[in-house]
Amino acid sequence: MSRRTLLSRLEQLEAGSKTREPVLIRYGWLASQLPADHPGERHTAALTREPLGGDFEWCEFEERPGPAPE
Repeated sequence: MSRRTLLSRLEQLEAGSKTREPVLIRYGWLASQLPADHPGERHTAALTREPLGGDFEWCEFEERPGPAPE
């Protein structure tokens, strides 16, 4: 691979990284869970959120019936 090709590819990668949305990382405890025999879909929702600085949040989650909202 030529130097020009490498520089061109590096410029493309750097340009693409600037247009991406920042990533928010949420972690925490699962406060309530549906019974294991619950039929159908289930999703997880954040009940509380506390910013920890930067791109991190501490959350309390619960499991809910049905598909996740869009």
